[in-house]
Amino acid sequence: MQKKKIASAGVKSVSGTPYDDVFRTLMVKCPELMIPLINEAFDMHYGSEEPVLVYHNEFYAGGRQKRVTDAYMGIRHRRYHIECQSTSDGTVMVRMFEYDAQIALESFEQKRNKVRFTFPHSMLLYLRSSVNTPKRMKVTVRVPGDRARYKVPVMKVSEYSAQELLDKDLVFLIPFHLFRYEKEMKLYGQEKEWLEKLKGNYRKIVRYLSEKVADMSLTALQCRMIQEMTKKIAESLAADHAEVREGVIEIMGGQVLELECEKFWKETVEESRRKGAEQGIAQGLAALVKTLKPLLHDEEKIYEAVIANEAYADVTREKVMEYYMNT
Repeated sequence: MQKKKIASAGVKSVSGTPYDDVFRTLMVKCPELMIPLINEAFDMHYGSEEPVLVYHNEFYAGGRQKRVTDAYMGIRHRRYHIECQSTSDGTVMVRMFEYDAQIALESFEQKRNKVRFTFPHSMLLYLRSSVNTPKRMKVTVRVPGDRARYKVPVMKVSEYSAQELLDKDLVFLIPFHLFRYEKEMKLYGQEKEWLEKLKGNYRKIVRYLSEKVADMSLTALQCRMIQEMTKKIAESLAADHAEVREGVIEIMGGQVLELECEKFWKETVEESRRKGAEQGIAQGLAALVKTLKPLLHDEEKIYEAVIANEAYADVTREKVMEYYMNT
């Protein structure tokens, strides 16, 4: 049996569009955020603690032309291939099959006169969609004497309300949520009531992210990445709609979320320092008692000698006796 190993990837943009860049950056920097997305698309039930392996996303078609997939990763024994599309085109399924076939070629099993090619579980993520955008696509491969078929589920960002994103923990899709409002962007910019409704949804998102950081189910780094990527999308997608752009950036990149992340980060660092200091003091106290014990031969004298040291002036008699008895 032969299996080819696959190296991990770094972030590299070849798209020239901020939307692909945001997707790939989030996927590489925060791959664990992809778990709810995969659960949603493939009806899986992976937990948030599942290890996610990010594989390389570049290969050369025919040995010459470079192809770059948006996301190629592994969870447990399954491999997943995800393509993010800002607009629909007639060649996307051809590309999907090309990528899937290349992935199968790079990880095959061979035994005697048999070889097995395993295709990944693939899906399409559409940032823009319409009523005509299908919920799934199909690939059929005719082989001599038979044919193989597989389905490619399609996720449409615009179909998810802010509340649905939060209910399903689709944090990865938050930066792309603004696409839901793209078709009426002008109205959101002109009508105060519409704009306030949009901003209200983003305030809801901010509260959710703050709560996730507070209960440690989202790290400060992940929170900040969502912030920055949301701002990047807003700057591009709402470039001609200042009220919408500034409203989203003010809320998502504003002081409230920033302070929550900073507060959590500061508390985490301070807690680590405190524990480190306590551990250092405990180790020093144990060493001091151990040194004094054969010299003074008296519990009271040892205690007095310990608290005479400024670093241990507040140490209780019980704590000194605990180390005295254990050394």
